[in-house]
Amino acid sequence: MSELIITPSTLEEIYLYNEADCYLLGNSSFCVRYNHSYSNEEILKASKIIKELNKQLFININKIFQETELNKLREYLLFLKDIDVNAILFSDFAVLKICQELNISDKCIMYHETYPTNTNDLEVILSFGIKGAIISKEVEIETIKNAARFNNVGMIAFGYIEIFNSKRKLLETYSQQYDINKELVNSYNVKIKEMTRDNLYPLFQDKNGTNIFTSFVYSALKDFKELNDLNIKYFIIDTIFLDQEYVIKVLKIFNDLRNGINIDLDQFYNESKYYLDSGFLHVDVGLIK
Repeated sequence: MSELIITPSTLEEIYLYNEADCYLLGNSSFCVRYNHSYSNEEILKASKIIKELNKQLFININKIFQETELNKLREYLLFLKDIDVNAILFSDFAVLKICQELNISDKCIMYHETYPTNTNDLEVILSFGIKGAIISKEVEIETIKNAARFNNVGMIAFGYIEIFNSKRKLLETYSQQYDINKELVNSYNVKIKEMTRDNLYPLFQDKNGTNIFTSFVYSALKDFKELNDLNIKYFIIDTIFLDQEYVIKVLKIFNDLRNGINIDLDQFYNESKYYLDSGFLHVDVGLIK
C-alpha cells in the first residue's frame, strides 16, 4: 500500500490534511526547504496528535552538515529516537552514520532530491539496510518504473521544486544593497524574474542560505495511478508556497485516485490556480552529442 506524505505548516493542518498517511516535519537547524520550523516542543505535540490519528510522523533532516554541527545533530537524533518517530529522511550520510550508532538506521529514508538517479544507485543505497529511498526529481518516468522493483522507493509527487541552492544569504545582501523592505527577507512572499525570461521563481532565504524554486508546480497526478499500481511506496506532496485550501483539494484527488475513483484531471489542470507541469517526468534525459 502506498503512503501519501504531506508537509503541514501548522499543527492544525495535521487535522486538515487527514487524508495523508504521513506528516513530514522539519526544524531549520537540521532541515532546508521547509514551510515551518518545528521546535522540539511542537514535534512532541505533533507526535501525540499523529499517533491519536493512527498516522505516521516523518522528520526531514535534509541539510548538509558541517563538522561543528554534528554534536547538535546527534542530540536531535537522540530526541527523535526517544519519541519513536516512524522515519527520518536524510541527505547527508553523517545522519545515517549516527543513526547506525543509535540503532535507528532502519528508520532512515534517503531524500536527496537529485540522487539516486538509477537502479544501480538504489541497489547500493538500500544495501545499507535503511527503510527506503526517494528517487531524484530529475529522472524520467521509465527510470521510476524500473525503480519500482525495489521495496520502499518513493518520489516527489507534487509541489514546487528547488532548482538553486546557496549557503549565501542572497536576498539579505540584495536588500542591503538596494534598501528594499527588510520584512521580505526570510518570508515566503518573494519571487524573482530573470531579465531574459517572463517566469517568476519563488525564493526563500533562511539561516541556512537561499533557495530558488521552479516557476511551476511539479505534478505527477496524471501518472499517479500507474505508478501507484507499480509498487512505488512513498509519494511526497510538498506544500511550500501552496495555500491550504488548494492542498486539501490536491490531497483528496491523490487519495481518490489511489482508491480507484475516476477524476477529471484535465479539468483540474485547466482550473488550477497554479501552473502545473510534469518537469522531467516525460523528458528524454541523457547526453546529447
